[in-house]
Amino acid sequence: MSTPSGPDGTGPVDGTGPLDALDALDTEILERLDALHDELDGPPPGFTDLMVFAVAAHGLNVELARLEEGALAARADEELARTLTFEADSLSVLVRIADAGDDRVRLDGWIAPAQRAEVGLRTPGAGAEREVRTDDDGRFVVDGLPRGRPVQIVVRRGPDAVPVVTPTFEP
Repeated sequence: MSTPSGPDGTGPVDGTGPLDALDALDTEILERLDALHDELDGPPPGFTDLMVFAVAAHGLNVELARLEEGALAARADEELARTLTFEADSLSVLVRIADAGDDRVRLDGWIAPAQRAEVGLRTPGAGAEREVRTDDDGRFVVDGLPRGRPVQIVVRRGPDAVPVVTPTFEP
């Protein structure tokens, strides 16, 4: 391992040079810059709560899926719909998001390989998980989900299988 060198590249940095110590004025300037940054470009309201929600499953014994693709599609006789595909090592989750009126959406989903499973939709807030079951073809439906509210899908395939969790997305 190499030792850091001083500004002229010849000797070690010992932290005792004239530019290495902070005084009270330096500290005040840095604190003001920090406050200015928070005021002008701080995190949006609710950001901390959303981040806690988004990473809550990361410490658990789960398999994390990744978003592989998203697409918009519409036929002449139907509303615009969005399709998302999530991939994990053990399964894939395809979700079609369609307008259900009154700021609500309908999720039509499929897991592959097709199998019966419990599908939970986690949203921020206490007790905010909805559960549905897939059919033999791996299909599930969740109707009346609030539009634009962050959600994660949790697929539970049985007591011996590790649950699969998707990243947070907004339907």
